[in-house]
Amino acid sequence: MGGCFCSFVLPVCADDFINQLKFKDMRQNVFFAENGITSTSANHVANLAKEYVQDEELQLNNIRLVDCYVSVIGSSEKTQVCKGVRDSWFDFFTENVRGVYEAKSLIAWLREAIKAKEQMLKDIDDMDIEEWAADNGITLPERPVKRSVPTREELIADLDIKERNRIYRLETEAAVIGKCIHPSGKFSDARKELHERLNTPIEIKGEGRDALVYSYEPSCDFNSVDNTFFELQKWHRESQAELNSILYKIDEQVRNDEIAANCEYVESRKAYEREYETFRAQFKLWKEQESKRVSSLKIVIPNELAEIYGRVSKLGK
Repeated sequence: MGGCFCSFVLPVCADDFINQLKFKDMRQNVFFAENGITSTSANHVANLAKEYVQDEELQLNNIRLVDCYVSVIGSSEKTQVCKGVRDSWFDFFTENVRGVYEAKSLIAWLREAIKAKEQMLKDIDDMDIEEWAADNGITLPERPVKRSVPTREELIADLDIKERNRIYRLETEAAVIGKCIHPSGKFSDARKELHERLNTPIEIKGEGRDALVYSYEPSCDFNSVDNTFFELQKWHRESQAELNSILYKIDEQVRNDEIAANCEYVESRKAYEREYETFRAQFKLWKEQESKRVSSLKIVIPNELAEIYGRVSKLGK
């Protein structure tokens, strides 16, 4: 079916025209040329061909090869009730068969051509900008990615041995001292007991002869206990304050880096969008132009189907 087509259309094998069609299945190009019939006309002709086939097959399917007569018993007269074909009919039989398969061939060709055109339009509609760029040797701008910002842990890991150990030491100091002076801690509980026993140094447990008398006396100086407790509180506040100061500076660096990274990303994103918009506009224009061009493609009729095409086309006039 390469270059043999009927005389009322331009040859579909023209290289310049074929090279314009860049679709997923290049084999579909065989259906089209710059001149031919539209998809609407092709669909109309296919419908006419379908009606033509129905009429022809009706004759073929109703063929009878015998005459039928009916008569009354005892009478020599008979009446013909149906008539079979005559020898002369067979001159047209093969032509009817030929007409049917040629009409069906025309239908198949036109339906496939219409389907191919619809697929081409679908390919255009489904194509994304990345695929379009790859097919046309276009390098799209690279989508920016916000740079990562180091975490508090990562910044601490970058400190020298003295600074890093200072953080760990302060964390340990604050934790150990805080545990001692915590309201539920052992030292705090012992201090509370000392205060209580100074006020109630005697305690009786039990009754009568079984009664036991407990007396409590400070084992250490009350002022020494309070001085130590308050000294521990002061030490804890100082350790915690120094630790918080160091960690605040580190966290501030993290926040500043995050702000800087966001600003950089916003600017790079704006530049990316400006550049990308140019390609997006080109891609949109290409889709519109390709859809318009494919929609205007004409369906060619092979020479082998020219006669049946002409015969069927006249049925609609």
